[in-house]
Amino acid sequence: DDGGAWCFSCGYRVSGKYLPKPTETPLEDELDDSQWVDTLPSPNRLWLSSYGLDDSDLQRFKFDPMSGRHIYPIYRDRKLMFYEARSIRPGIPKKSLQFGEKQFAPVGLHKTQKVVLVEDIVSALKVGHHAQAVSLWGSNVLPEWFRALRGMRKEVLVWLDRDKYPQAIKIQRALEWIGVRSRVISTREDP
Repeated sequence: DDGGAWCFSCGYRVSGKYLPKPTETPLEDELDDSQWVDTLPSPNRLWLSSYGLDDSDLQRFKFDPMSGRHIYPIYRDRKLMFYEARSIRPGIPKKSLQFGEKQFAPVGLHKTQKVVLVEDIVSALKVGHHAQAVSLWGSNVLPEWFRALRGMRKEVLVWLDRDKYPQAIKIQRALEWIGVRSRVISTREDP
């Protein structure tokens, strides 16, 4: 036993020291957006809209006709750094696929005194109509993100899906430990 740990939910492994979570990152030259289109097909627009996203939110998405997935990209200095792809079509797995290095990318109302951590970008955009929100792209806070959250000087609300409540408590305690005022939001429905 090397003191490591394994998460059966997401496959995250720690071996005595921090190791980054394995991602489905393709080779550097494969992180390419040249096949994407700006217009989402109607079924994807309707699906995203059913979660409370408005037209300005939908404009952030692209569509990959090759994979049949809608894409949420994040660029830094016009370079594609990360994207999440999800399908809603029958016959294509619905699982969100992530490519590149996860990005700390706050969305929504930046002038509020609170920032809300959520699991996915759809929840972040939805919550962003009322507060500033950050998608964790899962249910873990990357170590360097704790520093960014502390630097924001805002209260942090951790609102994960109901099945991740124990993880939300762990995140809240870690935030409190580094001096960030925080609390957990727990609801029957996902954010």
